[in-house]
This record gives sequence, C-alpha cells and structure tokens, in this order.
Amino acid sequence: MTKEPTKCLQQSLERWSTVLAWLVTVGAIAYTSVLKPILAKFAGFYTLEAWRQPLLDRRLIAYRTFLLALAAALWLFTLVLRHFGTPNKPRIAPARGQLKYVVLLLLACTTIDVWLSYRLWNSYGRPCFDGYCQYSELIRAWIIHATSANAQALLSFARGYVHANSPVGPFLIGVISIITGLSIDVSYALLSGIATLGSLAICWGWLRQRDDSVLDRIQFATFLLVLTHPALVRSFVFLQTDALTTLFILAVITLGMLRFSNPQRWQLPVGALLLSMGLLTKLSFLPALAIIPVMQFIIDFKVPRRLIKNTLQTVLVLVVVPVLNLVVFQYLMGTHAEFSKEMHMRGYVDRSVFFIAEVSLRTVMFFVPLIVVGYKDFTTREYLLASSVVIYLMSLWLGGAPGWDRHYLPIIFPLAPLAVFGLERLARSFGPVAVWSYVLLAAVLQYSVTALAIVQ
Repeated sequence: MTKEPTKCLQQSLERWSTVLAWLVTVGAIAYTSVLKPILAKFAGFYTLEAWRQPLLDRRLIAYRTFLLALAAALWLFTLVLRHFGTPNKPRIAPARGQLKYVVLLLLACTTIDVWLSYRLWNSYGRPCFDGYCQYSELIRAWIIHATSANAQALLSFARGYVHANSPVGPFLIGVISIITGLSIDVSYALLSGIATLGSLAICWGWLRQRDDSVLDRIQFATFLLVLTHPALVRSFVFLQTDALTTLFILAVITLGMLRFSNPQRWQLPVGALLLSMGLLTKLSFLPALAIIPVMQFIIDFKVPRRLIKNTLQTVLVLVVVPVLNLVVFQYLMGTHAEFSKEMHMRGYVDRSVFFIAEVSLRTVMFFVPLIVVGYKDFTTREYLLASSVVIYLMSLWLGGAPGWDRHYLPIIFPLAPLAVFGLERLARSFGPVAVWSYVLLAAVLQYSVTALAIVQ
C-alpha cells in the first residue's frame, strides 16, 4: 500500500469516527430524554407471553447505559486515531514468550462466556424450551431399554409434539447423558458448549487459511470479536439447540469452500448427510440447503456447460436428498402433521420490524465497519463466504423469524474472515494501538450487551 492511499484512508477513518461519535452521542442523549415515553409506549406489549414484558422493560432501560458507553468508546477510539497512530507498523502479534498471555486471555474470555450464558439462563428461570428435555428423556430411556413400552411412549409423545421432527439434538443429549451419567439438563448444556467450541474451531480454521504475513498477525484480534459476541455468549451453555444448528451450518459452508478449492466426489454424499442431520436438528436450518448450490453457481457462472450440469447435480444431492430424508423420517414416525404445524407457527410479536432491525444492527455493528474498510481486498473466497451470510440473513428477514439474537448466531462466524481485511488496513494506517483499541473496546461493549441483559 502506497503512502498516499494510506494517508487518504487515515483522513477518512478519522472523519467518519468523529461523525459516528457525534451521532451516537446525540442519539444517546435523545434516547435518555425520551426513555419514559418509550417505556410507556411498550407497556403491555406482550399479552400472550407476559413473562417477556419485564425482560423487554429491562432491555429498554439498559440501552441508555449501552448507548452512552458506545458514545464514550467512539470518542476514545477517535482520540487514538488522531494522536496514537503509528502508520506502517502493523506488527501486533504477541512474541513467542507472550504466548501464555494469549492462552490466558482465551481462557478468561471462555470462562466469562460460560458464566454470562449460565447467568442469563438462570435469570430466565432455568428453562428447557420447546420440550427438548422431555424428548431427550424418552430417547434416553428407549436407548437404555429398547422395550415396546418405551418405544410406544416415545412415539406417542412425538406424534403430539410440534418439534418432533428435530430429533438430532435430543438424541445427542440422551447419548451424552448415558455416557457421562449426567442429568439431561447438564448434558444439554454440555452439548451446547461442545457445539460452540466446534463452531469457534471452524472459524479459527477459516482465519488461518489466509497465507499473508500481516493478516496472520491479526487473526487473534479478529477472533476475539467472535469470542465476545453476545449471540455466541448467550448460546454457549444455554439449553437451546441454536449452537448445534450453527455447527452444522458452518460445516456446510466449510464443505462448500472445500468444493471451491478442491472438488472431490466424496463431498456430495458427506454434504447430503450433514444437510440431512441439520434439517433434523432444527427447522431454521432450512436456508442452509441453498448455500452450496449458490456457491456452485458463483464458481461456474462463466462456464455455461459446467454451470448447468454441476448446479443440477448439487441441487439433486444437496437439496432433494436431505428433504426426502426429512419426509421419510416424518412418515416413519408419523409426525408429518407436526411439521405442518411448526411451519405455520407465527405467534411471536417479536417478528415486528423494530425487533428485527434492532438485533440485525447489533449482530453486525462491529464487523460491518471493518468489512467496508477492507472489502476491496476480497477474493472469490470472501465473496463465497459473504453469499452464505446474505442467504441466511435474507431467510431470517423474509421468513419473519423473531428478532432474537440466537437466530443470528450462524452469521457471525463467516463475518470474521471478511472483517480481517479491515483490521489489516487499520493496522497499516494507524498501527497496533488502533487495532487493539478497536477490538478491546468492541469486546467490552459486546460483553456489556449480555451483562445488561439486552441480548435475548
């Protein structure tokens, strides 16, 4: 990068950070001044699920603190850009002797994640949503004693249970409980933790795939943005299947990236298996069926003959086969009626534009500025990852999914390899102090979202 573009980027970032600082400051003051009318406006918002109303009131009040903290962080970051920048000194990786501090920081963040996740679950009254614990108990009993009575009890429950077509999570919970001797609740939390660590491992693998000496030095900094993200923290040991669903989605994206770099025959049957298991984990996995076909279309777009053949083959194996497997499971279990009920569930008022816009903005707020700064350095690989983010976001918005953080968990992992280029440009233009200021301020603010119970 030449000296002139670096200077231009410096001026642009300084200007925009100042503008954002002013905007958020004014917004925070305005929000504080109208908080009482806002609370009055949303009073009695939840009529069917009244237990959510105190949580909403707490979130609205907590936003006052968060916005003021965000404004202070932006002013501090602006100060760093203006007075502590050291251009063309992008080395920010710790020396070998400091590796133990990196490990300690990772352990500290993981511990905080688990504690905040458990604290949030505890504040909800230690629930096991959607009847998955009862489903797991019945599967566990049937595995231990495969009697006709246990089989009948399982089938009777499944045929009147709206989430009966999502057996993979309850099955794994039951198996973990049998192997470890732990209760179903603890086994569920353990499964969520294992799935979250698996997703983090995949994300780290994506970050490590770039062969660039400068990018190599900022992988850890980028990884911290994911590790402290409220959606990840919330799901870490929370008793819901979002962490497991996310792991399957990331595995599918990884398989699509492998097909891009080195297509092999084994990838299609493995993909069909992954997608089938994902569909049997949670209905919200459905948009993941489009990820690899869209990637295949992008890869072969300029070769019409190959485009038609490969796209049809991919759709047949990675869309039709998993859907057929789901249908076969429903008819074998007699749960096809429950699938129709689940598809038409539309009872949540959290589907309003306000909630969807709020959670969408919070999910991407610390990634998007970096992506905007660094997108000019993207290769086809990054555009393929971006396509998976767009597919999933569009499915959430067009499908009217409730505005809950856990539904947006799968998109934060592919955002990290996209954001790394922005951090690299920041490192070149302002040096290590600016990079770590951004990442650490973002990490603290992200933890505050969970600590203040804004996340849901």
